[in-house]
Amino acid sequence: MISYNNGEYAFTNEIKISVDNLAYNRSFGVFDFMRMEKKTILFLEDYLKRFNGSQRFLFNKAPYSKQQLKEILSTLIDLNGVEESTFKFILSANIINNQMTPHLVILNAPYNAYSPEFFTKGVGLLEKEYVRDFSEYKTLNYLTSFQYFEEYQKTNSIDVLFHYKNQVSEGSRSNVFMVNNGKIYTSKNDILHGVTRTAIMRDFKNNLKVNVKNIRFDEILKADEVFISSTLKKVMPIVKIGNKTIKDGKVGPITKQAMQRFEEICSDYIKKSMK
Repeated sequence: MISYNNGEYAFTNEIKISVDNLAYNRSFGVFDFMRMEKKTILFLEDYLKRFNGSQRFLFNKAPYSKQQLKEILSTLIDLNGVEESTFKFILSANIINNQMTPHLVILNAPYNAYSPEFFTKGVGLLEKEYVRDFSEYKTLNYLTSFQYFEEYQKTNSIDVLFHYKNQVSEGSRSNVFMVNNGKIYTSKNDILHGVTRTAIMRDFKNNLKVNVKNIRFDEILKADEVFISSTLKKVMPIVKIGNKTIKDGKVGPITKQAMQRFEEICSDYIKKSMK
């Protein structure tokens, strides 16, 4: 597929970036990731708003306007001509003439969905004591997550749950939700405000309304149900954390409702975008 590299469009496997780039050299950079269905990028305005904040975090300003980013995305959609795909923004910098010069890459790739079995039977989380630095931004620092990559592959875990001093924050690539006594809760502090989480908070109503609070680690291990959310994982049921099985190890009724409701939200968003 064709992607974007700092002003040019090229096949992804032909894109080259200098080793002097600060993303490679110093892990200086931020990114974002979004998904497209039926040529509609879901929750685009939410993603661009968050990416704008990340740009300002790096450069004290936004080098790329919302309109510029939309035009690049539109060009990629036209060039690649696919119905479903993903877009990964990577913003870093080069030092040129002693000045920090922004460097933007947008990778357009096929959308590879998770196995349906993950949603019908549930998956597990590895658990580690850790709190991400600058957790409100999607920085390129994923060192701790990938330190345990082989471990959670071997244990068939889908992600790593971060907690510290008995306080749950987030997954390394997801937000976390807990169900107790028929109510849904999500973590309050030390989290990235995921766009999928934002959509859930905005559009879940009635018995699916989400409450924000500090979740203790010992509390979530005893929860009735647990699920996570992210761009690719959508709403995904968790039936095991570390060695601890959640309740009876089956996908719970509220999680099933949450999965169905999120699919409805995505479908409604696409319909409105097509008008």
